[in-house]
Amino acid sequence: MNDNEVNSKYDRQMRLWSSSGQKRLVGSAVCVVEANAVACETVKNLVLAGVGQIVLLDSERVSEEDLATNFFVVAEDTGKLRGECVAKHLGELNPDSAVLHEKTPFESLLTDPSFWSQFDCVVNCRLDPCVRLIDLLWELSIPLLHAHSIGLYSLVRLYCEERTMVETHSSRADDLRIDAVWDELQEYVDSVDEASLAEVPYSVLLIKVYQEFMREHGRRPSTKEARQRLAQLGDEENVEEAIKKAALVTKRSSELNEELAQLMQEKVDLSTASSFWILVEALKQFYEKHGVLPLSGSLPDMASNTEEYLKLQSIYRAKHETDKEELTKLALQLLTQHNRAEQIAESEIELFTKNCSVLEVHRGSKKVWSSDMLSESNPVLQNTNIYFGFLALNTFYKEHKRHAAPKDQSEVRALAISELCRWETLKSFPDGLELVLDELLRAEGTALHNVCALTGGIASQEVIKILTNQYVSFDNCLTFDGVRGQTGSWKIE
Repeated sequence: MNDNEVNSKYDRQMRLWSSSGQKRLVGSAVCVVEANAVACETVKNLVLAGVGQIVLLDSERVSEEDLATNFFVVAEDTGKLRGECVAKHLGELNPDSAVLHEKTPFESLLTDPSFWSQFDCVVNCRLDPCVRLIDLLWELSIPLLHAHSIGLYSLVRLYCEERTMVETHSSRADDLRIDAVWDELQEYVDSVDEASLAEVPYSVLLIKVYQEFMREHGRRPSTKEARQRLAQLGDEENVEEAIKKAALVTKRSSELNEELAQLMQEKVDLSTASSFWILVEALKQFYEKHGVLPLSGSLPDMASNTEEYLKLQSIYRAKHETDKEELTKLALQLLTQHNRAEQIAESEIELFTKNCSVLEVHRGSKKVWSSDMLSESNPVLQNTNIYFGFLALNTFYKEHKRHAAPKDQSEVRALAISELCRWETLKSFPDGLELVLDELLRAEGTALHNVCALTGGIASQEVIKILTNQYVSFDNCLTFDGVRGQTGSWKIE
């Protein structure tokens, strides 16, 4: 497909992650372990999004249980290789995505890093989180999602050593620099006389009110004081907009959000660090020199004369380009200082400069459990109970090679207590855990398709975030409670 065809076909979703995100999806490869209902719902969403290649790793054959829970197998498929059947049906949804089947047993591939290294992300839909797979992919720096569902419960867990996010799409106040104008902007503001106030964007009015108040009182105005001043300018549309945005006069352009301030204090070995960390260090140097971040350069829509808006827009864009050039020079100096020959792509620097105020970094953990998860002070205790319930059922399955049933209640309870002791947490059942285990036992390992569809939707959404490197992932564990109709997320560190 050429670019025009891609743009036409994926127009709606490209409004979320743009053409650059769609290109990353098309060039990505994902492995999904097991072809159960959760896996198929995950793959369905990835296929419809246009992910280039998806490999279903599954050596099981279609059973009657699959027919009851999986929409992507039919009665005629009974006894056939499950992965082969669902790959065929899922592949029909979008010819742009290659859905392939790998029938090699999962366990035998755990000793073959070359198989896994071809993928950008792996989704494990088995009950077992598989510590061996976690360790292997961690060493290969390949993100791993574990997603599974039993009865009315499901879990999604992300294992990723570090995820650096630039295009977070986080909501933020407009970067108008009301209190930190530069020469060209000041010259434009000074050129606006009283007769032309009704024709300029509201940001100019805010700057004028801010500067007048500073001259008269030696301090910035409050939101209320700014609104009172603005109301004296008339009832034009741009004045009304300025009154609505009056809180911007209280915003300090020099202030950093807590996450970014911490990020800029990180100690990273720049001789081996990724380009992201080189740019973060360059950003720190820029901020220390100027007291503000590089300008994003974008202006929101504003009521004004078109000519005046375009003038102001060109001033902001020119400042953005100047700041970007300085940031680029700082980054190149850092590369030279650390004897690194590579260059950072201009497109990467552009994205970084535009989004530098909302950067985020998540650092994950290989642990499948944390000792404080079942503490009574945990605000999402019911959800951590569900997560622990899955671990207890996995222990039972490993010992008996079958799913636990209601008749196994006493043994599962004993296993749960044993697990609690092994993880050095509590020696008695936390509130609500027994009810969770009862619900899981009642399901006897079976899944409900509507819960699987929801779980697959969550998992595929996280995969798309990883592949496009856009938006902020959950960090790093999530469960769905179908009994209460709620999700809960928390971090295992």
